[in-house]
Amino acid sequence: MGTASPPGKSRTFQRLCVRVALPLALARRMGVTEALEQQRFRAYNRTTLLAGVAEAASASGDDVKRFWPFALRHFVTPVAGYYLCDRYVGDEVERYGLPPPVGARLELMAAAAAAVAPFASVYVQARYVEAFAASVVPHLRAPIVLVTGSEELPQVEASNWTEALLEDRRIAFWFSQNPVYSGRARYGGFPYGVRTETVLGFAKALVRSGDGPRRPGLQLTYTSRHRMNGWMRAGLPNGPRLPVHAFYDLLATASFVLSPCGDRCDTYRTYEAIGLGAVPVVNAPEALYSPGLLAGSAVFFDSAHPERAEAMRRGGTLPPYAEPDRGLVQFDAWRERI
Repeated sequence: MGTASPPGKSRTFQRLCVRVALPLALARRMGVTEALEQQRFRAYNRTTLLAGVAEAASASGDDVKRFWPFALRHFVTPVAGYYLCDRYVGDEVERYGLPPPVGARLELMAAAAAAVAPFASVYVQARYVEAFAASVVPHLRAPIVLVTGSEELPQVEASNWTEALLEDRRIAFWFSQNPVYSGRARYGGFPYGVRTETVLGFAKALVRSGDGPRRPGLQLTYTSRHRMNGWMRAGLPNGPRLPVHAFYDLLATASFVLSPCGDRCDTYRTYEAIGLGAVPVVNAPEALYSPGLLAGSAVFFDSAHPERAEAMRRGGTLPPYAEPDRGLVQFDAWRERI
């Protein structure tokens, strides 16, 4: 039998292990995260993604809420964080009547930090991020992976406290919808994804779509009731408003689709187009959206020159069509990443 260490020595040894092991674990996690940040989701497999989609969509009829238990675990949506992360802070599950999250709720209090495992993933609804940074983060025992977003107004604006959060070593990496920082080693974008209320229509269009030829040129279409709800859409060419099923069928057959910023630069149309194989033409800031999100999957143009979108529509200035990275809206790809 071994001899037990004196209590004081044991505690000293444990502290030493933590001081050595956590930086090593953080370095290992950061190395993996940075490597993943550089790669595209080429693991996308149409057959794998569609496995079960047709059956679940058919069983749901026209009731999107019956489809949610399947959809919210297979497609990236604005509420993906509740089903992707180990812990969550937010009220959207109750507000929208969503299926139970995968992770456990985390209260906004110092004592809650003790329940967070090292390198756990924590989703925080955008409106609660500042409170989370003030009440929970200072008491974390080890680094975490932070994911932020929201169904409504998902952007966390840059401020002094977000700068402090980025510098806090307890945040191993921060994935954010509507990213506001570029060139930060531990910060990156997270897709807004497919619209939660119409994900059933998206899935049915995905099942119907094939590998046939795509419509040439730049398609102009929308399905929202608010076509021009942002100054970054001023001066851009208009297209017809379509019913949801026709809108998704158009995306599934288009080569390029105009998808400008609205009240925020993350838009459903951008990610829905990518998920259905169309390349979005966007005026989102390339420095924010290209690395780790839309690189190679979108055509960017400067929002100060809306006439360039019209030139693309008329033809001759679009690049050759190449299928976008559909894995961007594939839930499993992000599960592996986060």
